[in-house]
Amino acid sequence: MSCLCVCYDGVPPCKSKAPSSSGHQRRETVYNQQGRYFRGIGDVRCPRVIFVDHIGQQLELWKLQGYQILLFADANSNVYDGILAKELQREEIRMADVCETVLSGCSDLIAQNVFQSAHGYGLGDHRVFVVNFDLVQLLGPEYFQLVRLPGRKLQAKRYKIRKAYNKSLRDNIRRHKLTEKYQRLYQSRQTMTHSKISQEIHKLDKMKTEFMRCAESRCKKKCAGKLPCSPKVSFWFKRLRLFDRIRKQAQSQSAI
Repeated sequence: MSCLCVCYDGVPPCKSKAPSSSGHQRRETVYNQQGRYFRGIGDVRCPRVIFVDHIGQQLELWKLQGYQILLFADANSNVYDGILAKELQREEIRMADVCETVLSGCSDLIAQNVFQSAHGYGLGDHRVFVVNFDLVQLLGPEYFQLVRLPGRKLQAKRYKIRKAYNKSLRDNIRRHKLTEKYQRLYQSRQTMTHSKISQEIHKLDKMKTEFMRCAESRCKKKCAGKLPCSPKVSFWFKRLRLFDRIRKQAQSQSAI
């Protein structure tokens, strides 16, 4: 039986914004946008219910395909009796909280260490669950090694750099007529097979990614000026950065 790890970071659409929001802003919330879409195709249920139902359908499909599922969720509702929890407890899915099942001995997995924090512990507003499993238990003796993606050095906080990045990207899109290629692909979709359409979309997306990387490579250079390489200078620059971080932290706390 294969193990499938699913990272679920979606949040059900909120019903409305604050009362101070304008009618236009309330109409443009994700909840109302999804409500209009589903009503247009004949589904008059609440978008939050549809959202959870679609998750359950996908998990049920993976279950039928023989996968053992580990679901990592950024859940705001109670994991024991919330709307998502009730969906996961259906007979066709039968999922349970991993910390509870491991600690109670009802799981085939053997955890080496389990940690559960108090609510609000750390930087976020959620509980922190840390369960230390042997990777071989989860994925078997053969598994792919995860490769860390290269970091991005684009200084997006500066307007000048953002402007240069967008100009370079737009120039490449116009020069290579990428928008027109997307339009021609959309117009000819009825005469193409599904695999051919996927192949062409992947090709165009790859081209757009190359344009973005090209624009980034031209705009990511940092102009720090010519500074003497000296341990004393390095020491004082570290102090300045530390004082700046302390100042920003104090300002954020006073704002709260």
